[in-house]
Amino acid sequence: MPISFMRQSVTRVRPGKKINGYGQEIDDWTESASSRKVIHRCSVQAIAGEETLDPQRDSILFRFRLLAPHNADIDSRDRIEFDGTTYLIDGPVERPISPTGRLSHVACLLKRSEG
Repeated sequence: MPISFMRQSVTRVRPGKKINGYGQEIDDWTESASSRKVIHRCSVQAIAGEETLDPQRDSILFRFRLLAPHNADIDSRDRIEFDGTTYLIDGPVERPISPTGRLSHVACLLKRSEG
């Protein structure tokens, strides 16, 4: 049996919807409105972040690449929880096709900022 590096689990958090005071539908991230799903067999890999030193406000941007199974239900508007921290999805969710013509896996960039 091959050894897999995809041994981590993440939680996908998807917002519910609500109507704001202007009659527009907006995302509702409250615990009661959002849905959560644990996704197993993932790999979360640190990639280069960014540090900004500013006299008014220093900030750090943490970035990761998430690799998930081909059938993972992840959308670019979702949030991902990993190791007790919530990350935003940065950009599109990729669904690469393998040389055999099948969906290989799901990949996306995650980000979180401090400061």
